[in-house]
Amino acid sequence: MKNLNKQNFNNKVAVKSGYYFELFDKDEIPATLEKMKQKVKIDNIKYDLYQGTSLEDERKIDTMFGEKMGYSIDDYIVEKPKCKLVGENGNIYNLMGIAYKALKRNGQEEEAKEMCNKITTEAKSYEEALCILTDYVEDTGEEISEDEEY
Repeated sequence: MKNLNKQNFNNKVAVKSGYYFELFDKDEIPATLEKMKQKVKIDNIKYDLYQGTSLEDERKIDTMFGEKMGYSIDDYIVEKPKCKLVGENGNIYNLMGIAYKALKRNGQEEEAKEMCNKITTEAKSYEEALCILTDYVEDTGEEISEDEEY
């Protein structure tokens, strides 16, 4: 596993190329890269994952990677916590609370706060709020025990 300078992690983002990613300073990546919904985690530090949106972006990313092999995305991807949403009281605040607890239980309190903020400030409809919820948690359609960890 690679050693990272933890003092500079605030400026770092992960840039995806195929099935791999590499860490770069955020101000060094092209502005045209798109932030993905997934995050990756290395040495207990989570990084936003970016990808190219055009062939030109992919060429820039290849140049940035150079001879580096990168990290396998599958080995570092942050999985969405699982919780039961379908079949619950459909009030968006109830569902938001269920998702918040699932995120918090899985050590993602920052993401839980971010999700609530997005729902309350950006969602213009119930459907948009549900889409935001499913960006953060995976609905299992079944009850998950408080003791189970995912």
